Amino acid sequence: MRQDNIAKGSRAEGKFIADCISLGFNLAMPITRTSYDFLVDTNERIIKVQVKSVSRIDKSSRGEKVKCMLTRGSKNGKRAYTEKHTDFIALWVEPVKAWYFLPIAEISGKLTISLFPTVLNSTSKYERFREAWDIL
Repeated sequence: MRQDNIAKGSRAEGKFIADCISLGFNLAMPITRTSYDFLVDTNERIIKVQVKSVSRIDKSSRGEKVKCMLTRGSKNGKRAYTEKHTDFIALWVEPVKAWYFLPIAEISGKLTISLFPTVLNSTSKYERFREAWDIL
């Protein structure tokens, strides 16, 4: 299971790299362990980005739902991200092939959030961050 999660994360990071390059962003990856995966130079500022991915959609009373774990740390010590750790979570939702760029100020302290990416005209508070490359 852990190896499968590592592979999924690596695929999302590869997709993030390719998409950033195609949009003209410069990227740097830290050499040592950090709480973020990339530094992104947008030509206006440099931001810290943590890439996450989700590959499963579940049913809910509001329609199809994606539950996203926004944690860092070990299995027994899951902790939430804060402004101290990163600026954005770039969340790749594999089943719908969509990025969500979640400003850490919007999700600071949360361990999970739910998205409804297949619900037409979703009123999810995070839907405005779908494919929001311009906020980086």
